Amino acid sequence: MLNYVHCDQVGDKHKHRWSEPYSDKELYVPTDVTVLVSDPVAVWDQLRAEDLI
Repeated sequence: MLNYVHCDQVGDKHKHRWSEPYSDKELYVPTDVTVLVSDPVAVWDQLRAEDLI
C-alpha cells in the first residue's frame, strides 16, 4: 500500500503519480530505490524495474 501526500517542494527522495485532482502533485517515498544518487545508473535500473521499462 502506498501512502500519498501532497507535494509542494522537491527535496527528499520521492516519486510522483498522476491524478486528475492533483495532476503531478501526488507523491510517495519509494522503498524500492535503495541506492544513492551518487550512482545514477543503479538508481535508473531500480526505477525501471518498478515501472517495468
